Amino acid sequence: MIAVDTNLLVRLLTQDDAQQAQRTAKLIKREAQVFVGKTVLLETAWVLRSAYGFESYEIV
Repeated sequence: MIAVDTNLLVRLLTQDDAQQAQRTAKLIKREAQVFVGKTVLLETAWVLRSAYGFESYEIV
């Protein structure tokens, strides 16, 4: 099992850096289990809202 952080989730969800997003997707796909902590989810939502302008319904 691996644990992912906010940076990985943001890259994957926003695709703002194609190379990093692709590497993140490969990493997650090859693992049987991926751990995402509550604080990582909260911080990811905050980053998506404040830095990328996502609306709440888009984040959900």
